[in-house]
Amino acid sequence: MKHITTIFRVLLCLTFCGCETWMEDHIGRTIVNFQNNAEYEISVCSALIPPYDSSVIMYPDTSLPFQMPRVVNIRTGDYQTIFDARTDLSDVYAQYRTDTISLFVFSTELLSTVGWDSLRTTYSVLQRYDICLNDFRLLHHYPTFPPTEEMRNIKMWPPYGTYDSMGFPIQ
Repeated sequence: MKHITTIFRVLLCLTFCGCETWMEDHIGRTIVNFQNNAEYEISVCSALIPPYDSSVIMYPDTSLPFQMPRVVNIRTGDYQTIFDARTDLSDVYAQYRTDTISLFVFSTELLSTVGWDSLRTTYSVLQRYDICLNDFRLLHHYPTFPPTEEMRNIKMWPPYGTYDSMGFPIQ
């Protein structure tokens, strides 16, 4: 009986302390975090990053748009959320009418030094991942740069094995 009373008190406390609000905010949400394991800051852009605009960057066209899309800067050893919504990623793929979404990785320093136009025309992309829905699920919605062994079968350019674990090209 003592355990039942304790459980009842805990449930009552959680109810009055806003447990439902936490559940509303975290259940049914899809979050994609991008991890930077390189020894330098990177910038990521994708159709997944708000504002959601399929005309900006959509596979199979992997050219970069004339106007700079929104990018997310990620410091060394850190991660940033690039997608956070109350919808499943399958809904996003369906909305864009595609089975693949590209993620582009750039050097933040290069982007700030030469600017978008130069980066775009020289296609100075460190890495491009062309990720299908199943790839995201296998990665637990957590892609990284440089790509990990777990990512070796994901379609990417340049190919897996181009960079060492710190993000430097392998000679």
